[in-house]
Amino acid sequence: MEQPIIHVNFSQTGGAGQLAHTLATAQTSAGGDSQVLSIIDGTLRTEPLTSPIHTAAAGIDRYLVQSPTFSAPISLLRDHGPSNILTLIPEHAVVHLHGYNGALSLTDITAISSRQKLVWTFHDMNPFTGACHYALGCTSFNAGCDDCPAVRPAFRPLVSHHHRAKTQAFALTENASLVAPSEWLARLARTSSIFEARSVSVIPNPYAPAFEKQSSGPSDPSSAPSKKSVTVGVVAADLLDPVKNVAEAVAAFRRARERNSSLRLALVGARGEEHAGPGVEIMGALKNEALPAFYSLCDVIVMPSLAENAPLVIIEASSQGCPTLAREAGGSPELLTRLGSGSVYTSADQLSELLENFTPLTLAARTALRDKTHEVFSPSTVAKQYDEVYES
Repeated sequence: MEQPIIHVNFSQTGGAGQLAHTLATAQTSAGGDSQVLSIIDGTLRTEPLTSPIHTAAAGIDRYLVQSPTFSAPISLLRDHGPSNILTLIPEHAVVHLHGYNGALSLTDITAISSRQKLVWTFHDMNPFTGACHYALGCTSFNAGCDDCPAVRPAFRPLVSHHHRAKTQAFALTENASLVAPSEWLARLARTSSIFEARSVSVIPNPYAPAFEKQSSGPSDPSSAPSKKSVTVGVVAADLLDPVKNVAEAVAAFRRARERNSSLRLALVGARGEEHAGPGVEIMGALKNEALPAFYSLCDVIVMPSLAENAPLVIIEASSQGCPTLAREAGGSPELLTRLGSGSVYTSADQLSELLENFTPLTLAARTALRDKTHEVFSPSTVAKQYDEVYES
């Protein structure tokens, strides 16, 4: 690709930020000119003073605007935060947009689309809803979000107004190439009132470079979960995030362990001390560099999330030969189908039964799963698929 590629995302972290960096690194390694532009390096939770205006807007969205009964995050006021990213984008570059909330305004997006190549990867439902990032079963985004359950009643007119603003703005981005990492998300986008009948390509998320090689084990054995019989792992940025639904996995594990005392559970992520108990290890948050060793020691990973697009945890675990038991949500089932390994469950009771009777994969089966993952989800493989979109 001769043109420079500019990846845009609000943060350098999170799934979208990681994908942007992974692609930029792969493209640079292949001889291209690629970089990532963002507002902050970490998150607003960990670095609130990095961008105080965005932190305040996100706080208002979360604690004033959002309904206390709605679990998934929303972006409403945060979409109007200031940003200078548009001024940093050269007009001859290909712009690869990942997350625009707080990074680009609706007007910025239409301006880019009118003057240069725009590739937009959807990482959740927010581009075609009035505010929420996952609708959690609500379908009002197909009819204007007038009765949005994600926000308190007083703010519902603002949500429907924002939905109309997106509809008008994104109608002017017909030249943009739209991409989703799962057929589930692509289908929702194609049938939404904002992107109705638009073409949306499906390109999988790649794992990060840290997962390219097989781990030989933890560099610090004291940081590893107890390796006794079947080791079950759960990985989430925040173990108390209600959408990640870790509590359900812990409850299912405890019931399974009553009948199979050889089970062990290792929880990776921030917070989560409330989940401690017999057979449960709270490992805290681990950096990408430490996760391959963790996955290599786990016999199975549980993905209990209530809403997912194409969770990196499943791909990362399979890169080390570890299968996943995933709740039937979003794009998780199609990932397992593509990998040819793992199981989907629909209830805590079903998960408990799967854990109780789980038989670890043989070494040959783990090797086959690892090889399949590298074949489909390696950064270089995915980057080549994006090259075709850039050049189309």
